[in-house]
Amino acid sequence: ELYHESSFTDIKLIIGDRSFLCHRIVLAACSEYFCTMFTSDFKEKNEAEVNLVEIDPVIASLVIKYIYGHELELTLMELSRVQAIYTLALQWTIRELQKQCHDCFIAIMNAKNCCQLATFADYYHAPNLRDEILVYIRENFSGCIKAKSIKDLSYNLLIKLIQCDYLNVTDEDSLLESISIWIDSDRSQKKRYIISLLSSLRLPY
Repeated sequence: ELYHESSFTDIKLIIGDRSFLCHRIVLAACSEYFCTMFTSDFKEKNEAEVNLVEIDPVIASLVIKYIYGHELELTLMELSRVQAIYTLALQWTIRELQKQCHDCFIAIMNAKNCCQLATFADYYHAPNLRDEILVYIRENFSGCIKAKSIKDLSYNLLIKLIQCDYLNVTDEDSLLESISIWIDSDRSQKKRYIISLLSSLRLPY
């Protein structure tokens, strides 16, 4: 209610082409990022306006509403939007929202999106999320090959998977197919990895 009525606000967040009237104490209570900003010797500590760059104002609006108690129905959103919310929750260090996004990713994970999610988690240094997704990929590797989602893995994750002793595949042909799908998705950029990927296979002599 305080947010919607803009009552007793003491800070304006300027994000892109939008501005948000907020309360320092509310932001700081939910976000370690804002707590540090408003309690340490940063210039923003005593300023009435703070300009936050390289943030999508639409996503910021959702996260700010969350800070003020609005429930986000993450499982009803597009995956890309949940990923954007998670990224901002990481940046602003909103741990409960990070956990909710984590749980959402696991709930909506399937053979079509799991590889992209694993690469996303690895990029943002979320090892718990990444490893949980990798378990799913290991157990459903054939489904990922069929969905051709293997192409969305990073090189490091792909080689980690094909070297794994617990990968659920019946033969090396499946591994060769996975490498082929991955290479063919961006041959100009990925062809340099062919030798290292093939050499990692345990092919029969």
